[in-house]
Amino acid sequence: MDANSNANGPDTNAGVAVDRRLLAEQDAREKAENVKQWEQIEDQKRMVAEKDARHVNSMERERQVVEAEKRKYAEKDARYRADHEYARQQAEAESRKNASADAVSEAMSEQQQKD
Repeated sequence: MDANSNANGPDTNAGVAVDRRLLAEQDAREKAENVKQWEQIEDQKRMVAEKDARHVNSMERERQVVEAEKRKYAEKDARYRADHEYARQQAEAESRKNASADAVSEAMSEQQQKD
């Protein structure tokens, strides 16, 4: 047997070149398929990340709306309480004024009765 033969018969340089070309084409197809799969995976990851980002943004906007509503109601409640307290103080002042006037009137009436 010479250096260019095997059990099946003589190898030719053309046959080896064809086999290498076929192997290279198959390898290139496999690599292209791997790249395509990798790109699909990366696209899916990007879509999930974008969806998550939209969800986070949506949740943040919702949180901000809720906080704004809480502030609005807290301010409204504070105004109501302040108005209620002011009205209570005014009523007490009016009551004291009336009690004082009644006391003066009663004292004058008693004084007139003594005279």
